[in-house]
Amino acid sequence: AHRVGISLGTARDLTAPTFEEMMITPAKVGFFTKDDKIVNNTIVIPNDAFSNTGNVAGIVTMQNKRLMMFNNAISILDDDIANGVEVSAAVSYYNALPAPNDIQIDRNAFWLTPNIDYYRVVEKDNERNLVELGFAREFALLNQWRYWTGADINSVEYNFLEDMEYKGDYPSRLRI
Repeated sequence: AHRVGISLGTARDLTAPTFEEMMITPAKVGFFTKDDKIVNNTIVIPNDAFSNTGNVAGIVTMQNKRLMMFNNAISILDDDIANGVEVSAAVSYYNALPAPNDIQIDRNAFWLTPNIDYYRVVEKDNERNLVELGFAREFALLNQWRYWTGADINSVEYNFLEDMEYKGDYPSRLRI
């Protein structure tokens, strides 16, 4: 099964033949959301007792323009992801090439197991044509993403889980 913390995108094509295709095929080609903000979230995807065969991402963005993503704490602790899984990243960016003025991503905290990428980029054009598929481990280091985009300059790699207080038996509220 796929494991995702936050997914932000336009409506999906519910007539696509498979679930995987439905998740990446917009209902209307050329339509984008604009000025979206993903701000002040804590996302923890814990390790489980299963070998995951689906995509794993803290945040997924699709068909967005002028995206703002600030002050998020993203942790993926799952260390058993099957070979061949397309995406295992803190952030999956499924959009046109991010121009410097088109995205504002900074001041995020990441705590990831070694097999998780910081970002996975699948570049599409405005008509949803594939430009660049990208590849696993392309952004295995936060600095690789920083150098390519100029984003996340003030973001940190930090074990923020040690600063969290869990409330209740099955915490729906996590506090940092």
